[in-house]
Amino acid sequence: MLRKLAAYRRQNQLDLALQELGRIERTLFMLDRLESPELRRRCHAGLNKSEQRHFLAQVICTFCGSGPPRPQISAAPSISARREPLHDPRLSQSVRP
Repeated sequence: MLRKLAAYRRQNQLDLALQELGRIERTLFMLDRLESPELRRRCHAGLNKSEQRHFLAQVICTFCGSGPPRPQISAAPSISARREPLHDPRLSQSVRP
């Protein structure tokens, strides 16, 4: 249903009401989080778990060599990349009085 609402070019009243409801829900959650030490601890524990999982995945990918492809960096630039300074023949001619 939300996909259909998002597909409309003009926002209709139901879409606006659902957006506002989402804002209210997010605000209430933030207020609950500020007031409740237990909720803060649970949120922090969940965040730590997801960060640990991400770190473990990075370590595994690093040791297995199956990480995301990285750009290859060569030590010396290729011949086509090396350019000679531009030479203007008019500059090399001597000026005679």
